[in-house]
Amino acid sequence: MFFESYGPSPDFLEFPGCTLRDHTCITMRFLKIAVMEPNPGDVERLLFIMANLPEFLRLSLASRKLHELISMNKLERLPVILQVIRCLYSLEASMIERLVTSWIKEMCKLDSKILTELMVTYCEAFLNEERFINIYSGTFLDGYNSLKEDEQERIMIGLKEGLLLSPSRLDLLEKLPEAIKILMGLRK
Repeated sequence: MFFESYGPSPDFLEFPGCTLRDHTCITMRFLKIAVMEPNPGDVERLLFIMANLPEFLRLSLASRKLHELISMNKLERLPVILQVIRCLYSLEASMIERLVTSWIKEMCKLDSKILTELMVTYCEAFLNEERFINIYSGTFLDGYNSLKEDEQERIMIGLKEGLLLSPSRLDLLEKLPEAIKILMGLRK
């Protein structure tokens, strides 16, 4: 993978007059990459950088990327989500957990109608990448559990509405991991 040859330190990402420690410069440089031209290498680099940012910057960048995503129509949104999911496989579990938690926190701030529309698209994406939801269901649960009670309720309502509106809801419900079914109240 791209990062393996460079070791765990992201110090190799230096640009003239700008190092990774200069978060603003790096963030601005990569901010447009992931959605405008979703090249897997660029998306992977952006995710790597986001995961290593301090939480307040990661949340800010997650908010911007989330707003870019919801500004797309469904046909544009699904391939971007799938590409991000596929790039997440190359990251360490701790990085994925930070990214998922930040993303979920920012999703809580969305209007409920927009959150539901986004959840419908995520349902489709998870059907296409079934192993992701199975491998990282614990990560999703950790992110969900880190939320305040009212935020958990917003996410759960959005997820349930998204599932109900999904054309493949029965197939998706069958494939959900047991822990998520229990959390949703579908199993005891």
